Amino acid sequence: MPFALLALVSAWYGGLLFQNQAAAASAPAANCSVSGVVRDSVSGAPMPNVKVAAEGISPVTTVTDSQGAYTLRGLKPGPVQIAATVSDALGPTSKQLSLLAGQDLTGVVIRFPNMARISGRITGEDGKPLAGIGVYLVGREYAFGALRYPYSGGAITDAAGRYVLPHVPPARGFLLLARREPAALKPVSDAPADPELRTPILAPTYYPGATEMGAAAVLILAPGENCESLDVKMLRSPSYCISGTLGSSVDFVITEAQPVSLFGLAILEIGAGRRLTDNVIRSAGSARGTAGPDGKIRICGLHPGSYELTAESDDGFGVQTVTISDHDVNGILVVAEPAVPVSGEIVWDGAAPDLPVNQRVMIRYGPTRGNGLLTPVLVPMHGPFVFTGPVFKDEYIVAVDGLPNGVYSNGVYLKDVTYGGHSILNAFFHPGAAADPPVVRFLMARDGGRATAMVADGDGKPVCDADIALMPAGADSEAALASMTIWGQTDSHGAWTSQTLAPGKYTVIAGFLPVDRSPESVGKLWRARTRTEAQQIDVGAGAAVSVRLSPTGVD
Repeated sequence: MPFALLALVSAWYGGLLFQNQAAAASAPAANCSVSGVVRDSVSGAPMPNVKVAAEGISPVTTVTDSQGAYTLRGLKPGPVQIAATVSDALGPTSKQLSLLAGQDLTGVVIRFPNMARISGRITGEDGKPLAGIGVYLVGREYAFGALRYPYSGGAITDAAGRYVLPHVPPARGFLLLARREPAALKPVSDAPADPELRTPILAPTYYPGATEMGAAAVLILAPGENCESLDVKMLRSPSYCISGTLGSSVDFVITEAQPVSLFGLAILEIGAGRRLTDNVIRSAGSARGTAGPDGKIRICGLHPGSYELTAESDDGFGVQTVTISDHDVNGILVVAEPAVPVSGEIVWDGAAPDLPVNQRVMIRYGPTRGNGLLTPVLVPMHGPFVFTGPVFKDEYIVAVDGLPNGVYSNGVYLKDVTYGGHSILNAFFHPGAAADPPVVRFLMARDGGRATAMVADGDGKPVCDADIALMPAGADSEAALASMTIWGQTDSHGAWTSQTLAPGKYTVIAGFLPVDRSPESVGKLWRARTRTEAQQIDVGAGAAVSVRLSPTGVD
């Protein structure tokens, strides 16, 4: 071939090769797919007819088949959020994935609570329907070493006295409470002085017909169960009053009853001395009100039981427990005292690590009453600090978020929190309660280790999205276990690595596990510690421990 022609052919082929390479470089990355199963988070059973969507610029949607299976095709590589929705009222359960070009990711399990349903009718003792009655699920869950009773949903009865609670979490116990919704509350009631002349009131009544929590039935429903005709006949009670004065103090010495206007009323669990809920219950009217100019209050329309009466001012807070048995309670003085001197300090068990000067940790604190929101304060990793808001004589909690986890801080963990020389790690504390000095100390340590788990099925195939429960051997009760258990979930390779752990012995288990803190779920975990699938590990100082697990259920 002549040289000129050979050069021309070479140039043509070279240009063609360049065009093909450029086209390949500019071609869109191959699409991806995700497939798996939607399962009930309690029983593990597949859930049909669940909407599954890959959210994004071009959303892809499908519905699970009779076996709970789904497949989403035509997805773009990169991060993608998969969401499963049973009901718009419940909202979606979502998980974040990262897809490679052309990847067909299989075995992605989405677990969704198959909610139960409760309905019924509320009547008076005469059998007539009661409209406008609040019907509430009262949950039971461990929090900071104690059993609490938060509200977990509610409804209002219609003209026929009927109610529906359509979204009841299954496999955990609830109490069902009916109580009159609040009307306007007069700070100084004009109810007759003689209780015999007052109109009886509807007492809060638990299913099936109890005025005390201890006599209430504990309802535990199966996934998807429809429990109808849970009727409650509300009982009537004599109407009693609490009267007294709201006052303030100066330097903890009551000089005189300086008027305090804002007050609140919260019901306590009968016989246990704990609030029924972290939210102030509205009993016989508004839960909060404003007293007269002299600080006088007279709150009526109350049934027998225990209450917390609070007094609040711009710079003070006070609380007192009041118990009504079979007569009025008079002469109550609730003093709004000023904030107590409480400071914080971060100390180290041994030498502090050489952390960057801008390294911070988030401390959250606040009273257990109210809406449960905690005040955050960002503090240095060593030395004293100041709480950003006032701290009063009440029941408080503290928590630590965002411990450093990098090259400068390997092995760092929170070893203990103390106040007045007593540990308050995973517990409540009472500011001003004989603490000298009044300092909340956060003891940090740097000898922590880690645990890595690999979860595989009987065929050796990695199990993604399996729950991991890491239970410290030091948890000597179900309440302690609820606070101390460390949770995790395996990735698409069936792997999970813990946060930094305190050295010691742990029991680790994997599978479809209950992750709430109800006594029912925590009790299952407590019993699961002795299952053959559970493994005992010993995490040494600065050590990394690996364990292989088979998934299991708990009962």
